[in-house]
Order: sequence, then structure tokens, then C-alpha cells
Amino acid sequence: MFIDVGNQNNATIEDYKKIKLLAENELDTLGFTERSTKKIEIYLAFDKLNSEKSISKSLEELDHKDNFYNR
Repeated sequence: MFIDVGNQNNATIEDYKKIKLLAENELDTLGFTERSTKKIEIYLAFDKLNSEKSISKSLEELDHKDNFYNR
């Protein structure tokens, strides 16, 4: 499931909860386009469910590198 990040986003909290939060090493097994799409989806969902957390803390909890590309 891909959550639309545009202005027409009708996703609910339940939709975000259904997204599997993959660690970065799991994403690295995917092709560039699929990996990039999944990252956007994961980061959007994690932020919607944990908006009070900082970017660094969120990346740490997701087991993703805290670098320019992930921020």
C-alpha cells in the first residue's frame, strides 16, 4: 500500500499502522525505485504515528542511518 503524499491524502491512522516498518538493511535488498518509494512511505507513516519524536530519534528507532539522504 502506498500512502499518497500529495494534497489528496485521505489516509487514516489505521492505514499508517498497516505499513511494515522495514530496517534500512532490509530496504537495501530492493531496487532503487522500490526502496525509495518504501522509504517515503515508512517515514511518512512513522512521522504520523510518532510526530513528537525528532528526526534523529525516529531514524534510530527505525534502524536507519542518520544521514543527508534519510533526513
